[in-house]
Amino acid sequence: MLNRIVLILLIGFIQGEDDENANNPLLKEIYSYADSLSLEIPLGSSVYIADHTDFGGLSSYFGGFVADQLFYRLSNSDDFIILDRNPIQIILDQQNLDALDIMDEKVAEMFEGVVGAEVVVFGTITEFANKININSKVISINDLEIISTARYSIKKTKVIASLIAAIYIKNKDDEEKLIKNKQEIYLSIENQNKKFVDDLDKFKQDKLSIIKREYDLRVKNLELEEEEIIKSFSLDYQDIIKELVRQKSQNSELYSSQLTKELFRLENEYKEKKIELASLKKKKDQISTLDSDIEALHEEIDKVSGKLTILKMGMTADDVIQIMGPRFNYDGRCGNFGKYVLVFTNNTLIKACKIGEIYTQFGEYAIVDDCEDCDDMEVKNLLKY
Repeated sequence: MLNRIVLILLIGFIQGEDDENANNPLLKEIYSYADSLSLEIPLGSSVYIADHTDFGGLSSYFGGFVADQLFYRLSNSDDFIILDRNPIQIILDQQNLDALDIMDEKVAEMFEGVVGAEVVVFGTITEFANKININSKVISINDLEIISTARYSIKKTKVIASLIAAIYIKNKDDEEKLIKNKQEIYLSIENQNKKFVDDLDKFKQDKLSIIKREYDLRVKNLELEEEEIIKSFSLDYQDIIKELVRQKSQNSELYSSQLTKELFRLENEYKEKKIELASLKKKKDQISTLDSDIEALHEEIDKVSGKLTILKMGMTADDVIQIMGPRFNYDGRCGNFGKYVLVFTNNTLIKACKIGEIYTQFGEYAIVDDCEDCDDMEVKNLLKY
């Protein structure tokens, strides 16, 4: 008979509010308590109803059931706003917080700033052999002060005890299903995350590969451009520039310092070389003038050499002067022209020698330098009879 009554009550449990009030004595008691509790809540406030715990402060299936039914009943009132419990519980779980720790500053800030609650209703449920006591506290989030309290006692009949037992069984089954669903969801999320990470890694690798190829290509082009720039300098400076480039790749700070020093050194070297070049140019011009003079002298010498073949022994001094020209020097005994010296006796030409010719005199070597040397019998006579 009892089982039949419990079955009827459980059927009424899942029906509408009117049927529940009519057929479920436990709901009637909880709704009656909710009506008395509504008188303790400030008008116009936003209210969060927390799970009611046992006397030791631990949550229970029945405590959650009572909180859900209080939420359902008080939500029909226009005197205040009852906040949905489920999304708030998700927020609490995400931040690893517990609504029962309302006195904690972090929890209070979350309720006020994130949830927007102004009032929180806490409570305890104490179960005795013949009754169930419900004690609730209405707390202000702003100052964490207790605004009011409410008490209610439910007589523990066999029907109500059976309903509470059915709630425990149903909630436990629901919890097991929920845990299983959560595990499946977590596994699905984990698999999706793994796939996402794998896809992301593949995308990164592909992208990095493309970027690396592009980078290597650009570096190669820069190296080629660098080589062309270095080649545009003179050979004297190419090694210096290569060294500067090497230093830049190893230490940019050192490179800047070395570059400044090298530029300063090159500037001084340029100034010095500019002075040297000007001096060399002047000397080159002088050498060019000397070359012209030497060339002219050689021409004269060549002329003299040519005229020398005309001279013959026995010619008079006047004949020789007429042949050799005005540049011929004659002192009555000796005459010279260019690299040749002529010897006369009584104004008659008797011998011609080449200045600088080596001959033997008294067993030693000597050099023809004047008429006395030329007149020596060991010196070759260039004249013909």
